[in-house]
Amino acid sequence: MVATTTIDEEVLPSGFHRHPKGGGLVADTAEIGTDVFIGAGSTIGAGSKIGAWSKIGARAEIGEGRTIRTSRDCLVIDSMGSRNAPITITFYPQIEIATGCFIGSIEKFRINLARDHPDDVHTVEYNAALAFIEALAVTRGKEVE
Repeated sequence: MVATTTIDEEVLPSGFHRHPKGGGLVADTAEIGTDVFIGAGSTIGAGSKIGAWSKIGARAEIGEGRTIRTSRDCLVIDSMGSRNAPITITFYPQIEIATGCFIGSIEKFRINLARDHPDDVHTVEYNAALAFIEALAVTRGKEVE
């Protein structure tokens, strides 16, 4: 059983707290800069670093050990796939995609996509999003795997 903490009738996972600006869920070991906004439904993983004045949108998932120096290091595209859920992309230190229970590289995401959604509308949507993500990564000086 996972240990929990109760704050004002809300049960939170052990080692997490609500961020005062936006209400996102933040690991106690995450480093959050000055005047950061972390949107409702977002999760910031253990050991992550969010730079000053960054804005993390609603429902974003920032995995463990990720670094967001500015808002340009993170992108959230909402309403994707079979679950109509967000896909979160972090660009630093390397490109990582998070959606649902998947966290990993663009290459691994494509492998999972081909296996789980061969030739359906979700494949078309995700491939369009991946093309955009790769183009954006290049403009931001990141190598695409």
